[in-house]
Parts: sequence; C-alpha cells; structure tokens
Amino acid sequence: MMLLSTMTNIHQTYRHTMREYAYPIEESLEYIARAGFPAADLSLISVCAHGNILGTDRWRTFVDSCGEALARTGLIPCQAHAFYSQDRDVAIGMDEFQRDWMFTARTISVAAELGAPWITVHPVYGARLPGMDTEEVFAFNLRYFSDLGETAAKAGIGIAIENMIKPPFNDPEMILRLLDRLQDDQLFGVCLDTGHANLNGLDIPAVILRLGSRLRTTHIQDNHGRFDEHVPPYSGDIEWEKVMHAFKQSGYSGAFNFEVPYTTRNIPAIFHDDVIRYVYKLGNYLLSLE
Repeated sequence: MMLLSTMTNIHQTYRHTMREYAYPIEESLEYIARAGFPAADLSLISVCAHGNILGTDRWRTFVDSCGEALARTGLIPCQAHAFYSQDRDVAIGMDEFQRDWMFTARTISVAAELGAPWITVHPVYGARLPGMDTEEVFAFNLRYFSDLGETAAKAGIGIAIENMIKPPFNDPEMILRLLDRLQDDQLFGVCLDTGHANLNGLDIPAVILRLGSRLRTTHIQDNHGRFDEHVPPYSGDIEWEKVMHAFKQSGYSGAFNFEVPYTTRNIPAIFHDDVIRYVYKLGNYLLSLE
C-alpha cells in the first residue's frame, strides 16, 4: 500500500518578483497536515538556496524548528529532497562546486536526523561537468554517489537517484547501471519523476515495472511533454490509469508523492488550503484505481 504525500514546495514556491522562497517549510507542513495528508517530502533545496539557513551557521536552528513542526502536525517525513545547485555557472573545479557538494551532503544528514528513510539526490551532468563525455560523466557520478553514500550510511538514510530531463540520466537504464556499480540496493535506489519521464517520451508504466524493487521514492507530476510543468495529474497528458495499474503490479509500497509546486505558484496564500486539499483528494482517487 502506497503512502500518500506531497513535497513541502506545494506551499513554498518562489515569489514571481524575488529569488527567495515565499514560505518556510514549517508553515508548509501545517498546510499539508490541514489538507489531510499523512506524510510529507521535505524539500531541503529551499533552505540551502540563495543564502538561506542551511548555508549559514544557523542550520541547526532549522533542524530543531522543522522537527518541532513534524511533531506538532503528526506528519510522517516519508522522504526528502537534497540540495542541488540552481546556478548554471557553477562547474567542477570551482570553489562553489565544492560548496554545493557540501550542501548536498548536509541535507542528507539533516533529512536523516528529521526521520526520513530516503532522500532524492540529482546526479551531476551537463554544464557542471564541461568537456566530459558520457562515460566520464558516469565515472564522476560513481565517485560522487560513493562519497555521498558514506554520509548516508553513517546517518542511516538511503539515497534515491532521480531520472532527469537531459542526457545521460534521462535514461533509467543509465541509473540502473550506476546502481549495479554501487552494489548496495539497501543504500541506493531510484526516484521516478513522472514528469521528467513524460518529457522524454518514456513508457512510464514500463519504466515502473523495469525499476521494480529499486524504485524507492517518487515525484508525481504531469505535463504536456514540452517543459517541466510540475502540475497535478490530469493537468497534462500522462495516462494515469495505466501508471497506477503499473504501480499496483510492481508492488511498490513507498510514498506516492506529489511534486507540484506550480499548483500554487504566485497564487495568494489565502487559496492554498483549498488547492492543497484538492491535490489530497486527487491523490486518494488515484490510489483507489486498480
């Protein structure tokens, strides 16, 4: 039985005029609990980005505050999302690259301390590894995840590697190959982002069945196959009845977790309760499908 959840960025999106998150995670947890969700995915990207708290010596204050919010709401921290650099100019060899690597490791430790059993981590590729071919990118990520795996193992949390939009990690087979080399299916798994899969024209039900027991976390979102919209199911063109059938066939029992920040993006907070409650009802409907 899958556990219904949503990422905290459902009430934590950017203001359209400012490069900062509009609302804190702690407040987002209150909204998620009021809507009826039993669980939440902690989006730790926001508390590292743009000079926010995990990038300062006050980061333990956040851990305490978020822990109190989880206890107060009763929400299960079913999974988390690690930091990833949102600065396209940061590349290997730069001091900022090492800083971002440290931020990612820190969010792994924070997620474990807050009780999440799995944390989703992006592979590194593209402009951050300039001049590298596919095999060199693969080799770098093998070192990268081996290093982060040591942090995760000490903290007692698993790492789920997310399928991305662009090569080479838009191909689930590349992630499975990485897992084969990492050789620890208790420590490493896959995060399936349905929107990313749709952008690549993948057969999502087939991907779910191919991942099998290595599927550990999910980012459930929809789009129209053109860009990463992060909207709820039935707002794009994914065939959700087939997707849900595949989840049931696969025996996946982790979180059925929405990543739909555009649902509330730039909408006044007075409407967020209603919107998040709709997403909760939609989740229950999807979980009822066979």
